Amino acid sequence: MKRPWILVCLLASITSALPAEAIVLFGGSMGYASQNTAAMHPWSATSLGLLEQSYFDMTTSFGLYNAATIGFIIGSQDNGVALDPGQYQTLSLNILLGIGYKIAFATSLTAVAGAGLYFGSNSLNAINYTLSSYQAGGVGAGIGISLLYSLTFNWGIGANVNAAYYFMIPGDVAPTMSPSGISVFGGIGITFFYQPTRDFGSGVSRL
Repeated sequence: MKRPWILVCLLASITSALPAEAIVLFGGSMGYASQNTAAMHPWSATSLGLLEQSYFDMTTSFGLYNAATIGFIIGSQDNGVALDPGQYQTLSLNILLGIGYKIAFATSLTAVAGAGLYFGSNSLNAINYTLSSYQAGGVGAGIGISLLYSLTFNWGIGANVNAAYYFMIPGDVAPTMSPSGISVFGGIGITFFYQPTRDFGSGVSRL
């Protein structure tokens, strides 16, 4: 299941090349996932990695929203027992694609909220085959919000957080997890404001 998720993540990132006014946030990420195993034991994982969140204008206030993180699991528990990530090859991937709404609170501060379709995968593949592997994640719905502060015409800083509930595991013939779970992911980083209709005479950002 890893390769399809990675492909969707790359396609979402490539959309940053579209010729529209856009906001792109790139930085570090942190994530948390909670899901029961097939045996109905509580399982959870925390992860660190990279974040990409972008927004593309369709109208003055509405646009396309996406948020994606990719990284590694740094901590996990199964039924209250801590797992050693060093005994596994780990991957954490979260993608949220949907519609966003932009609000300018002040000249330099902007908020973007989004909602849409969520894809996620959190896997721990045991290096020692005496241990059990875990393939968590699925497809569902999520919401997200970013706060973005412009320091110059094109550059600034921002923070993003997203929450999702997934309820379907496509293509998992022999499931190791129950079908549903929750994921919270986001991060902070550098923001780029792409403005192809830039007015060089005004010297003022549209934000």
